[in-house]
Order: sequence, then C-alpha cells, then structure tokens
Amino acid sequence: MGLLIEEHWINATKGHGIGDSGIYESYFASPGEAYRKCQKMYGRCVSKVYIDRPGTDGQTAQDIKAIGWVFQQRIKYEDSDDTYIRETWVTLHEKMPEKTITHHYQEIK
Repeated sequence: MGLLIEEHWINATKGHGIGDSGIYESYFASPGEAYRKCQKMYGRCVSKVYIDRPGTDGQTAQDIKAIGWVFQQRIKYEDSDDTYIRETWVTLHEKMPEKTITHHYQEIK
C-alpha cells in the first residue's frame, strides 16, 4: 500500500488558494521517496508543514509535529504568459480521516 497524501495548491504571489487533491493513496512507498518525487514535480522545498499537538490541559502545545513539506515553483498562468509563485503543501496521512454525521431534525407540527 502506498502512502496517503494530500496536496494543497496556493498562488503565493496573490495570496489565495487554487485547489486541493483530497487525501488519496499514492504510489510512494516511503516519505523519502515522496519528498524526492514531489521536489521534481513541485520545485524546491522551502519549509515543512507542522501541526501542534495539544498538551494535557488542552491549551498549551505538547509538541510540534512535522507532517509534510511546502514546495515552491514559478509557473505560467494557463491563460497568459504571466507567471506566479505556486506553493504546493504536501501532507502525509497514516489513514483516511474519520467522518461522522449528526442529523439535526426539524420537528413538524
């Protein structure tokens, strides 16, 4: 089974999101392979992606955990010769997210 990854694309020049891939099973066998292939596809790595894990009191961070990388490259817009800096945030996941549905029914009289 390949790694579960998610990609978020951002137009860093204008400061807005472009889209995301959702979480999917990749063909990468290891984080190292994912990093190398993503670097070839998305440009240079400029940072890691981090999350804070809450401490026991629920307020202060217990520790900071690296969960992915941020890549940057200059690319052309699809409809012009102008360019922009595209960031690709790649995060790794251990398993698919758990989703719950809560129904809030409206009573009729």
